[in-house]
Order: sequence, then C-alpha cells, then structure tokens
Amino acid sequence: MAENQDIDLFGSAAAVGFQTEIVARCSGTLLSGILHEMTCSSSDCEGLLFGKRLQLTTTAAVTDAAETTGSGLAATTKSIVVVFESFIPTGKPFSFYRADGTLDTEKFNQFTQDREDSLIGWYKFRRNSTLYPSLWERHVHDALQKKISSCAPNDSGNSEILFALFNASFAENFAKHTNDFCVSRKSGNVFENVKFEVSNLDQSMHDGYKAMTSTNIRSANSAHSHDYSGVISALMACQDSTKEGDLQYTQEARAIEKTYKEAVKTVHKLSQQVVASDAQVYALQRELAELRGTAPPARPISSPTRTLSTA
Repeated sequence: MAENQDIDLFGSAAAVGFQTEIVARCSGTLLSGILHEMTCSSSDCEGLLFGKRLQLTTTAAVTDAAETTGSGLAATTKSIVVVFESFIPTGKPFSFYRADGTLDTEKFNQFTQDREDSLIGWYKFRRNSTLYPSLWERHVHDALQKKISSCAPNDSGNSEILFALFNASFAENFAKHTNDFCVSRKSGNVFENVKFEVSNLDQSMHDGYKAMTSTNIRSANSAHSHDYSGVISALMACQDSTKEGDLQYTQEARAIEKTYKEAVKTVHKLSQQVVASDAQVYALQRELAELRGTAPPARPISSPTRTLSTA
C-alpha cells in the first residue's frame, strides 16, 4: 500500500494517512528498581537500558462510509513499542564515555558484554535539575546512537535509542522528596518526549494501585488482620485433636504465629526509630534556624506510635 497517495476530497477513492508513534513501556518492578538505585546514590548516576523493540501496525477508518462502502479516509498507525526489560547501573558520570562525550570503547564493552543488539537506551539521574538534556548529554547520546547504528546497519532506523532523564527534589524540611522523569528520543536536533507506559500500573488489572488511599490501605490491613486472627484461631482449635491432619495444621499455625509476632516486633521497632530520627532532625533544624535568625521550621506531621498487638 502506497504511503503517499492523493486524497480524494469527495471520498470516491480510498486514501491512506501514515503515522509513526514510539511508545516506551516497562514494568513497575523495573521502574522501582531504577528509582531505588537513584535514591540510594550519593550523587548523579547513570546507566544503560536493555530490552526489545516491537513493531505494531493498526488501520482505523476515519469515516463511517469507509466501513460500509469501502470508501473514505483510513488512517494507518505504525507503532514502535520499546520494552524496557533490564538495566545496568554504570555509576557516576563518565562511566562509559570520555569528557568530550565520545564513547570509551573499553569501558562500554565491559558493561554491555556483547549485548549491543538488545541495548535500547540509557538513563541519567541528577538532583534539583530540569528534565531536559544538557549539551553534554546530547553528545553522549549521539555517540551512543552512532555505536548502536553501526551494529545494525540494515535495521531501517529501528535501532533508535531512547534517553530517560530522572531528577529528584526535596522539601525545605526534608520531610518529602519528589521523583520525576521523562523518556525522550532525538528527532533532528530536538529531543521529543515519547509516551511512557508502566504496564502493571496503567494497562492491566492492577488499576486499584492508583486509586488506593491511605484510609483504604488501613481498612484493608484491618480486614486482613481479622481474617488472619480467624484462621489462626481455627487452626489452634485443632490442637486437642488426635487426627494426624489436625496435628499438622496446629504445627503450621504455631510456626505462622511465631513468624507474625517477630515481624510485628521488627516493624514496631523500626517505627520507633523513624519517629526518634524525625525528632532529632527537627531539633537540629530549629537550632539552625535560631543561628540564622530565621523562622523555625514547621513541625513535621508524624503519626502517633501505637502498641501493636502480638497476641
């Protein structure tokens, strides 16, 4: 089917419009892993993204006449879905390239280990910055694109790599931090953001994650707690039974109950440590405000500690 076809304004001949869209997609597990690496880093960091590219073609009729009479305007959309499957943290800047933005072949090969065919992009993390590639990052991206294109000379442009840029910002009292990111491709001399999908948070049956509030979470935990108590009580009621199966259930119930108690004690201890740490940070912030002669910071909102039942 020809891509460039004259359009009949009167609809007497079928005309086709052709569009190409790039969609980036990854799982919530992979995204959380990348964010965890960045949050734990003491400075800017970067890494390589690996995965696969899928080509999807869909054709949709623009007018009702096209469905009934075969005439009218039909739009054909070619989508290239770039699926993020894994990542390799390479460390601080200059981990696989030189100061002038060119690739350091030796370091690059150490990270990729002959996996250039599955390299689909790279990422960069820098705090308190804008989500737009710097001139430095443009040179690195061009060098990386040239390297990948040379590995697939007959790929008809399907070896285009993506650049994921992350940043993080903190509130004045460090009580809250925010992560943001964008995934972009280079079109000419301009970086364009591409559509990004987290598969198990948007396009699946796990949409309840986004609608789950703290109140719902507490209610759900309370309900699960009642269910747990009922199951344990029912199993422990079999301890006086002489049946072999009931005895096995009783032993399993005791093991589960022991594990549950240990977990509750650990969570309670950690919650007390967090509350004490917040109090120390707030005290230091007040002293710093007094030395600077500024207004004291607002006291962080902390939930009161509760005694968790281990019975």
